Amino acid sequence: FNDARLDALVAEAMTNNLDLRQAAASVEVARQAVVVVGSQLLPQVGAKFGAGATRDDGHDDWNGGTTAYLGAAWEPDIWGRLRAQRAASQAGYEATALDLAWARQSLAATTAKAWYLAVETRQLVTLAEQVVGIYSELLELVKIRRAAGKVTDLDVAEASASLNTAQSQLRAFQAADSEVKRVLEVLLGRYPAAEIEVAGSFVPVPPLVQAGLPASLLERRPDLLAAERQVLAAFRTREAARLALLPSFKLGVEGGLLVADLLSLLELNPWLLHAAVGMTFPIYTGG
Repeated sequence: FNDARLDALVAEAMTNNLDLRQAAASVEVARQAVVVVGSQLLPQVGAKFGAGATRDDGHDDWNGGTTAYLGAAWEPDIWGRLRAQRAASQAGYEATALDLAWARQSLAATTAKAWYLAVETRQLVTLAEQVVGIYSELLELVKIRRAAGKVTDLDVAEASASLNTAQSQLRAFQAADSEVKRVLEVLLGRYPAAEIEVAGSFVPVPPLVQAGLPASLLERRPDLLAAERQVLAAFRTREAARLALLPSFKLGVEGGLLVADLLSLLELNPWLLHAAVGMTFPIYTGG
């Protein structure tokens, strides 16, 4: 903005704005969602440990047993359903990040507009104060001329009315100045007390841009890019839903040790290994 004070105010607004913080948190949520969805393409490994004891009727002793298993499972993404879900999640994350960028730009623009309006209203108040001072002097001059018989009472009344009009306009500008300061303070996250110091004049502005805008300007707008990513995410989600109608396959293997009192007596505490291939085919899911 070519204005160090305005740059500082924009930075303060971005730091204190709660909506911007929420948007940033949403970006982190979307980024973690990409990790969660993408993890389904990788093998899943888990361990299971258990211990238990049983006592039946007529016996005082407890029979204990322990189990320890380690297993791995993997769903080959034959049809591309999981990849479509990951692509949809990635597009959604990019859209959320672009929405945050757009929110930052919007907040900066709103803060700048409020600042320029505050500078303008302060200048109007200054001009109105000067006008009131001029009309006050004119009224005193007309009264002196009336005392000298140079003008009539009508001239005094007209000068007094002009002064009243100028004073009324000054109060209106002062009210507007107070209101725009409160708006600016709310944007900055401060209490709206109309106590912020405002510059007395505008800083020099850059030269005017040339007539006409390039089509590439659309590619610089985060809101349009976010909308594009949202459309892509919708298509990927639709693709994943269509592929979910096809059979899904899953490979699994697990192994472990089974220990029990009865098996110990029989010297049969076995190490187990189990492998399986499964297919799930949706037939009827309520429409």
